[in-house]
Amino acid sequence: MCLKTTCLTCFVALLVALLAVLFASAHLTTNQNSPSALSIPYAAHHKHENDDPLPDTTATSYLCVDQNGHLRKWRFRLANKPNITFQGEGYLWTVIAWNDTAKSSYSTKLSASVHVAGANFIAKNISFKNTAPPPEPGVDDAQAVALRVSGDKAAFWGCGFYGYQDTLNDENGRHYFKDCYIQGTVDYIYGNGQSFYENCQLITIAAAGSIAYITAHGRSNTVRVENTCAGFAFVSCTIDGSGIVWLGRECRRFARVVFANTYMSNIITPEGWNATTSGDEKTVFFGEYKCKSPGANMNKRKPFVHNLTHSQAYSHFLTVSFIDGVECLSGCYPLIISLLSFTLSLASYVM
Repeated sequence: MCLKTTCLTCFVALLVALLAVLFASAHLTTNQNSPSALSIPYAAHHKHENDDPLPDTTATSYLCVDQNGHLRKWRFRLANKPNITFQGEGYLWTVIAWNDTAKSSYSTKLSASVHVAGANFIAKNISFKNTAPPPEPGVDDAQAVALRVSGDKAAFWGCGFYGYQDTLNDENGRHYFKDCYIQGTVDYIYGNGQSFYENCQLITIAAAGSIAYITAHGRSNTVRVENTCAGFAFVSCTIDGSGIVWLGRECRRFARVVFANTYMSNIITPEGWNATTSGDEKTVFFGEYKCKSPGANMNKRKPFVHNLTHSQAYSHFLTVSFIDGVECLSGCYPLIISLLSFTLSLASYVM
Protein backbone atom coordinates (compact mmCIF):
# COMPACT_ATOMS: atom_id res chain seq x y z
CA MET A 1 0.00 0.00 0.00
CA CYS A 2 1.48 3.38 -0.96
CA LEU A 3 2.35 5.99 1.64
CA LYS A 4 -0.33 8.40 0.37
CA THR A 5 -3.09 5.78 0.72
CA THR A 6 -1.86 4.74 4.16
CA CYS A 7 -1.89 8.32 5.45
CA LEU A 8 -5.38 8.87 4.06
CA THR A 9 -6.67 5.71 5.70
CA CYS A 10 -5.14 6.69 9.05
CA PHE A 11 -6.76 10.11 8.75
CA VAL A 12 -10.16 8.51 8.16
CA ALA A 13 -9.66 6.23 11.15
CA LEU A 14 -8.83 9.14 13.42
CA LEU A 15 -11.82 11.07 12.09
CA VAL A 16 -14.13 8.17 12.92
CA ALA A 17 -12.76 8.07 16.48
CA LEU A 18 -13.28 11.82 16.88
CA LEU A 19 -16.86 11.58 15.62
CA ALA A 20 -17.52 8.75 18.06
CA VAL A 21 -16.35 10.87 20.99
CA LEU A 22 -18.43 13.85 19.83
CA PHE A 23 -21.49 11.62 19.43
CA ALA A 24 -21.14 10.25 22.96
CA SER A 25 -20.90 13.74 24.39
CA ALA A 26 -23.89 14.95 22.40
CA HIS A 27 -25.85 11.84 23.32
CA LEU A 28 -25.66 12.65 27.01
CA THR A 29 -26.47 16.31 26.45
CA THR A 30 -29.43 15.95 24.12
CA ASN A 31 -31.07 13.27 26.25
CA GLN A 32 -31.25 15.59 29.25
CA ASN A 33 -34.38 17.15 27.74
CA SER A 34 -35.68 14.08 25.98
CA PRO A 35 -39.39 13.25 26.51
CA SER A 36 -38.31 9.79 27.64
CA ALA A 37 -36.18 11.19 30.43
CA LEU A 38 -37.14 10.75 34.07
CA SER A 39 -37.15 14.45 34.92
CA ILE A 40 -37.69 15.76 38.43
CA PRO A 41 -39.37 19.16 38.69
CA TYR A 42 -37.92 21.57 41.23
CA ALA A 43 -41.04 21.36 43.41
CA ALA A 44 -40.40 17.66 43.90
CA HIS A 45 -36.83 18.07 45.06
CA HIS A 46 -37.92 18.26 48.68
CA LYS A 47 -40.16 15.19 48.83
CA HIS A 48 -39.82 13.17 52.03
CA GLU A 49 -40.61 9.65 50.87
CA ASN A 50 -38.01 7.12 51.95
CA ASP A 51 -37.56 5.66 48.51
CA ASP A 52 -38.24 6.60 44.92
CA PRO A 53 -39.02 3.56 42.74
CA LEU A 54 -38.01 3.83 39.11
CA PRO A 55 -40.08 2.00 36.50
CA ASP A 56 -39.11 -1.45 35.30
CA THR A 57 -37.20 -1.07 32.08
CA THR A 58 -34.71 -2.74 29.82
CA ALA A 59 -34.29 0.37 27.70
CA THR A 60 -32.12 3.25 28.82
CA SER A 61 -33.81 5.68 31.21
CA TYR A 62 -32.48 9.06 32.22
CA LEU A 63 -32.89 10.93 35.47
CA CYS A 64 -32.23 14.62 34.75
CA VAL A 65 -32.16 17.55 37.12
CA ASP A 66 -32.51 21.23 36.31
CA GLN A 67 -29.61 23.58 36.99
CA ASN A 68 -31.03 24.69 40.35
CA GLY A 69 -31.73 21.18 41.54
CA HIS A 70 -30.42 19.65 44.74
CA LEU A 71 -32.23 16.42 45.52
CA ARG A 72 -32.52 16.65 49.28
CA LYS A 73 -33.93 13.85 51.44
CA TRP A 74 -34.53 11.67 48.43
CA ARG A 75 -33.15 8.15 48.50
CA PHE A 76 -33.00 5.91 45.46
CA ARG A 77 -32.94 2.14 45.45
CA LEU A 78 -32.60 0.99 41.88
CA ALA A 79 -32.98 -2.71 42.77
CA ASN A 80 -31.94 -4.72 39.71
CA LYS A 81 -33.07 -2.22 37.07
CA PRO A 82 -30.48 -1.99 34.26
CA ASN A 83 -29.58 0.82 31.86
CA ILE A 84 -30.20 3.79 34.16
CA THR A 85 -28.43 7.12 33.64
CA PHE A 86 -28.19 9.97 36.17
CA GLN A 87 -27.24 13.24 34.46
CA GLY A 88 -26.57 16.37 36.53
CA GLU A 89 -25.37 19.93 35.94
CA GLY A 90 -22.09 19.43 37.81
CA TYR A 91 -21.18 17.61 41.00
CA LEU A 92 -21.09 20.87 42.95
CA TRP A 93 -24.62 21.74 41.83
CA THR A 94 -26.64 18.53 41.55
CA VAL A 95 -26.81 16.41 44.71
CA ILE A 96 -28.75 13.36 45.84
CA ALA A 97 -28.61 13.30 49.62
CA TRP A 98 -29.92 11.25 52.55
CA ASN A 99 -28.96 10.97 56.22
CA ASP A 100 -29.26 7.35 57.36
CA THR A 101 -26.57 5.58 59.38
CA ALA A 102 -25.88 1.94 60.14
CA LYS A 103 -27.77 2.43 63.39
CA SER A 104 -30.88 4.07 61.93
CA SER A 105 -31.11 1.63 59.01
CA TYR A 106 -29.94 -1.44 60.98
CA SER A 107 -27.16 -2.05 58.46
CA THR A 108 -24.23 -0.18 56.96
CA LYS A 109 -25.26 -1.18 53.44
CA LEU A 110 -28.85 -0.08 53.94
CA SER A 111 -27.73 3.40 55.00
CA ALA A 112 -26.83 4.25 51.39
CA SER A 113 -28.39 7.37 49.90
CA VAL A 114 -28.34 5.59 46.52
CA HIS A 115 -28.05 1.88 45.84
CA VAL A 116 -27.28 0.75 42.29
CA ALA A 117 -27.74 -2.98 41.70
CA GLY A 118 -28.56 -3.07 37.97
CA ALA A 119 -26.04 -3.39 35.16
CA ASN A 120 -24.93 -0.63 32.78
CA PHE A 121 -25.50 2.27 35.17
CA ILE A 122 -24.09 5.69 34.22
CA ALA A 123 -23.74 8.81 36.35
CA LYS A 124 -22.31 12.07 35.08
CA ASN A 125 -21.82 15.45 36.76
CA ILE A 126 -23.80 14.61 39.89
CA SER A 127 -23.02 14.04 43.58
CA PHE A 128 -24.08 11.37 46.04
CA LYS A 129 -24.07 12.50 49.64
CA ASN A 130 -24.82 11.16 53.08
CA THR A 131 -25.53 14.10 55.36
CA ALA A 132 -25.28 12.20 58.66
CA PRO A 133 -22.99 14.06 61.07
CA PRO A 134 -19.37 12.96 61.56
CA PRO A 135 -19.06 10.01 63.96
CA GLU A 136 -18.08 10.80 67.52
CA PRO A 137 -15.03 8.87 68.78
CA GLY A 138 -16.02 5.47 70.12
CA VAL A 139 -19.59 5.57 68.80
CA ASP A 140 -20.75 2.32 67.19
CA ASP A 141 -22.86 1.96 64.03
CA ALA A 142 -22.08 5.46 62.77
CA GLN A 143 -21.19 4.34 59.25
CA ALA A 144 -23.10 6.32 56.64
CA VAL A 145 -22.90 5.34 52.96
CA ALA A 146 -23.47 7.86 50.17
CA LEU A 147 -23.43 5.37 47.28
CA ARG A 148 -23.59 1.59 47.22
CA VAL A 149 -22.90 0.05 43.83
CA SER A 150 -23.26 -3.70 43.42
CA GLY A 151 -24.30 -3.93 39.76
CA ASP A 152 -21.85 -4.85 37.03
CA LYS A 153 -20.54 -2.42 34.40
CA ALA A 154 -21.16 0.95 36.04
CA ALA A 155 -19.41 4.18 35.06
CA PHE A 156 -19.11 7.52 36.85
CA TRP A 157 -17.82 10.68 35.14
CA GLY A 158 -17.22 13.90 37.05
CA CYS A 159 -19.17 12.76 40.11
CA GLY A 160 -18.85 13.63 43.80
CA PHE A 161 -19.14 11.30 46.78
CA TYR A 162 -19.55 12.97 50.18
CA GLY A 163 -19.60 11.42 53.63
CA TYR A 164 -17.43 10.46 56.58
CA GLN A 165 -17.13 6.76 57.40
CA ASP A 166 -17.78 4.29 54.53
CA THR A 167 -18.70 6.97 51.98
CA LEU A 168 -18.47 4.79 48.86
CA ASN A 169 -19.46 1.14 49.08
CA ASP A 170 -17.87 -0.26 45.93
CA GLU A 171 -19.49 -3.56 46.73
CA ASN A 172 -19.34 -5.86 43.70
CA GLY A 173 -18.94 -5.71 39.93
CA ARG A 174 -16.74 -3.86 37.43
CA HIS A 175 -16.81 -0.09 37.77
CA TYR A 176 -15.08 2.92 36.20
CA PHE A 177 -14.59 6.26 37.99
CA LYS A 178 -13.18 9.18 36.01
CA ASP A 179 -12.51 12.75 37.25
CA CYS A 180 -14.44 12.13 40.47
CA TYR A 181 -14.22 13.75 43.92
CA ILE A 182 -14.38 11.31 46.86
CA GLN A 183 -14.40 12.53 50.46
CA GLY A 184 -14.41 10.81 53.83
CA THR A 185 -12.57 9.79 56.98
CA VAL A 186 -12.50 6.04 57.64
CA ASP A 187 -12.63 3.28 54.99
CA TYR A 188 -14.32 5.75 52.68
CA ILE A 189 -13.80 3.58 49.59
CA TYR A 190 -14.54 -0.01 50.54
CA GLY A 191 -15.97 -3.28 49.23
CA ASN A 192 -15.24 -6.19 46.93
CA GLY A 193 -15.48 -4.31 43.62
CA GLN A 194 -13.23 -4.61 40.59
CA SER A 195 -12.82 -0.91 39.90
CA PHE A 196 -10.58 1.51 38.04
CA TYR A 197 -10.26 5.05 39.44
CA GLU A 198 -8.68 7.51 37.01
CA ASN A 199 -7.74 11.12 37.75
CA CYS A 200 -9.86 11.22 40.90
CA GLN A 201 -9.46 13.41 43.99
CA LEU A 202 -9.35 11.45 47.26
CA ILE A 203 -9.83 13.97 50.06
CA THR A 204 -9.59 12.92 53.69
CA ILE A 205 -11.41 15.22 56.14
CA ALA A 206 -10.33 13.68 59.45
CA ALA A 207 -9.67 15.95 62.42
CA ALA A 208 -6.04 16.90 63.01
CA GLY A 209 -4.28 14.02 64.73
CA SER A 210 -7.06 11.52 63.95
CA ILE A 211 -6.31 8.28 62.15
CA ALA A 212 -8.02 7.75 58.79
CA TYR A 213 -8.10 5.05 56.11
CA ILE A 214 -8.80 5.70 52.44
CA THR A 215 -9.52 2.14 51.26
CA ALA A 216 -10.75 -1.11 52.78
CA HIS A 217 -10.93 -3.77 50.10
CA GLY A 218 -11.51 -7.47 50.62
CA ARG A 219 -11.98 -10.65 48.65
CA SER A 220 -13.31 -13.58 50.62
CA ASN A 221 -10.99 -15.84 48.60
CA THR A 222 -9.23 -16.02 45.25
CA VAL A 223 -10.73 -19.30 44.08
CA ARG A 224 -14.30 -18.29 43.28
CA VAL A 225 -14.48 -16.74 39.80
CA GLU A 226 -16.27 -13.59 40.94
CA ASN A 227 -13.49 -12.84 43.43
CA THR A 228 -10.44 -13.66 41.34
CA CYS A 229 -10.05 -10.29 39.61
CA ALA A 230 -11.55 -7.99 42.24
CA GLY A 231 -9.51 -5.04 43.43
CA PHE A 232 -9.12 -1.26 43.31
CA ALA A 233 -6.69 0.42 40.90
CA PHE A 234 -6.08 4.16 41.39
CA VAL A 235 -4.22 5.76 38.48
CA SER A 236 -3.15 9.41 38.17
CA CYS A 237 -5.16 10.39 41.24
CA THR A 238 -4.59 13.04 43.93
CA ILE A 239 -4.57 12.35 47.68
CA ASP A 240 -4.86 15.30 50.04
CA GLY A 241 -6.71 16.55 53.09
CA SER A 242 -6.13 16.27 56.83
CA GLY A 243 -5.46 13.67 59.51
CA ILE A 244 -3.01 10.80 59.89
CA VAL A 245 -3.91 8.82 56.80
CA TRP A 246 -3.29 5.24 55.75
CA LEU A 247 -3.69 4.29 52.10
CA GLY A 248 -5.65 1.22 53.05
CA ARG A 249 -6.33 -1.88 55.07
CA GLU A 250 -8.22 -5.09 54.43
CA CYS A 251 -11.91 -5.46 55.15
CA ARG A 252 -11.51 -9.17 54.38
CA ARG A 253 -8.60 -11.39 53.47
CA PHE A 254 -7.10 -11.25 49.96
CA ALA A 255 -7.62 -7.50 49.62
CA ARG A 256 -6.05 -6.01 46.47
CA VAL A 257 -5.37 -2.27 46.02
CA VAL A 258 -2.82 -0.44 43.89
CA PHE A 259 -1.94 3.25 43.54
CA ALA A 260 -0.02 4.30 40.41
CA ASN A 261 1.26 7.68 39.20
CA THR A 262 -0.64 9.27 42.09
CA TYR A 263 0.14 12.45 44.02
CA MET A 264 0.26 11.74 47.76
CA SER A 265 0.54 14.69 50.13
CA ASN A 266 2.37 14.41 53.44
CA ILE A 267 -0.79 13.32 55.27
CA ILE A 268 0.11 9.71 54.34
CA THR A 269 1.82 7.76 57.12
CA PRO A 270 5.35 6.54 56.31
CA GLU A 271 4.19 2.92 56.70
CA GLY A 272 1.40 3.56 54.17
CA TRP A 273 -0.66 0.41 54.63
CA ASN A 274 -1.99 -1.75 57.42
CA ALA A 275 -3.11 -5.34 57.87
CA THR A 276 -5.30 -5.19 60.95
CA THR A 277 -5.83 -8.94 61.40
CA SER A 278 -2.90 -11.18 62.19
CA GLY A 279 -1.95 -13.31 59.19
CA ASP A 280 -3.66 -11.11 56.60
CA GLU A 281 -0.34 -9.55 55.64
CA LYS A 282 0.34 -12.86 53.89
CA THR A 283 -2.83 -12.74 51.77
CA VAL A 284 -3.29 -9.05 50.87
CA PHE A 285 -1.84 -7.39 47.77
CA PHE A 286 -1.08 -3.71 48.35
CA GLY A 287 1.10 -2.01 45.75
CA GLU A 288 2.43 1.31 44.50
CA TYR A 289 4.00 2.42 41.25
CA LYS A 290 5.72 5.74 40.53
CA CYS A 291 3.67 7.83 42.94
CA LYS A 292 4.76 11.36 43.74
CA SER A 293 5.33 13.83 46.61
CA PRO A 294 6.42 13.24 50.25
CA GLY A 295 3.61 10.82 51.03
CA ALA A 296 4.84 8.49 48.30
CA ASN A 297 8.23 7.77 49.88
CA MET A 298 8.36 3.98 50.21
CA ASN A 299 11.48 3.71 52.37
CA LYS A 300 9.43 2.95 55.51
CA ARG A 301 6.59 1.01 53.94
CA LYS A 302 5.67 -2.27 55.62
CA PRO A 303 7.43 -5.40 54.30
CA PHE A 304 4.31 -6.84 52.64
CA VAL A 305 3.78 -3.74 50.42
CA HIS A 306 4.78 -4.18 46.77
CA ASN A 307 6.90 -1.61 44.96
CA LEU A 308 5.67 -2.58 41.51
CA THR A 309 7.94 -2.99 38.54
CA HIS A 310 7.09 -1.49 35.17
CA SER A 311 6.06 -4.91 33.89
CA GLN A 312 3.81 -5.66 36.88
CA ALA A 313 2.10 -2.29 36.71
CA TYR A 314 1.45 -2.21 32.98
CA SER A 315 0.40 -5.82 32.63
CA HIS A 316 -2.29 -5.63 35.31
CA PHE A 317 -3.23 -2.24 36.72
CA LEU A 318 -2.59 0.85 34.58
CA THR A 319 -5.34 0.66 31.95
CA VAL A 320 -9.06 -0.06 31.84
CA SER A 321 -8.18 -3.63 30.90
CA PHE A 322 -8.12 -4.05 34.69
CA ILE A 323 -11.93 -3.99 34.51
CA ASP A 324 -12.15 -5.75 31.13
CA GLY A 325 -12.43 -2.29 29.59
CA VAL A 326 -14.09 -2.80 26.21
CA GLU A 327 -16.66 -5.27 27.55
CA CYS A 328 -17.33 -3.27 30.71
CA LEU A 329 -17.73 0.14 29.08
CA SER A 330 -19.54 -1.12 25.99
CA GLY A 331 -22.71 -1.31 28.06
CA CYS A 332 -22.34 2.40 28.78
CA TYR A 333 -21.49 3.63 25.30
CA PRO A 334 -22.02 0.73 22.87
CA LEU A 335 -21.75 2.90 19.74
CA ILE A 336 -18.54 4.65 20.72
CA ILE A 337 -16.95 1.34 21.72
CA SER A 338 -17.90 -0.29 18.42
CA LEU A 339 -16.60 2.69 16.45
CA LEU A 340 -13.34 2.76 18.39
CA SER A 341 -12.95 -0.98 17.90
CA PHE A 342 -13.48 -0.44 14.16
CA THR A 343 -10.89 2.35 14.22
CA LEU A 344 -8.32 0.19 15.99
CA SER A 345 -8.93 -2.61 13.49
CA LEU A 346 -8.54 -0.22 10.60
CA ALA A 347 -5.35 1.22 12.06
CA SER A 348 -3.88 -2.23 12.59
CA TYR A 349 -4.74 -3.12 9.00
CA VAL A 350 -2.73 -0.25 7.50
CA MET A 351 0.29 -0.70 9.80
